[in-house]
Amino acid sequence: MDNFYRAKNKKNNEWVYGIYLPLLDGAYMIPDDARICERTETVEGETIQGHLIETVPVKRSTLGMCLGLEDNAGIPVFSGDYIKVKTASVIKSVCGLDAAVQDGILLAEETDRGFLLFDGETFSINALQFLHRLQESGGEFTVCGNIYDNPELTPEVRKNSIA
Repeated sequence: MDNFYRAKNKKNNEWVYGIYLPLLDGAYMIPDDARICERTETVEGETIQGHLIETVPVKRSTLGMCLGLEDNAGIPVFSGDYIKVKTASVIKSVCGLDAAVQDGILLAEETDRGFLLFDGETFSINALQFLHRLQESGGEFTVCGNIYDNPELTPEVRKNSIA
């Protein structure tokens, strides 16, 4: 899953999955199901044959890289995803931490220190190490939304709904 991204299509706001292609005139993706067209041009009497590959303009602000692993349902995990861990006690036993995770929901984010999981307040941990350990120990996690489509999952909203 190297170089595998997702971002929102600029035209219809739907998710596009594929290869990120930064260009001078904006951000584009080569989607997984990109169409490839043969093209023949005659330029100054010379016949040139080539191929064109479909690209889709995307909103750079929604760009998220795949972490390279899947949840228990087989859904790839991307930066910007909310991850629901079956129980907060699993987090403590897998990591040996004394942290409580509200609702067992963590946010996967790409940072300058790599992919991290956050609870929105104090808890942060290496995402890949934690999720691999969690799966190896029999724990479960699922992608339950993302920061773009599920504002109700932000820590601030969850905290206010409890109060």
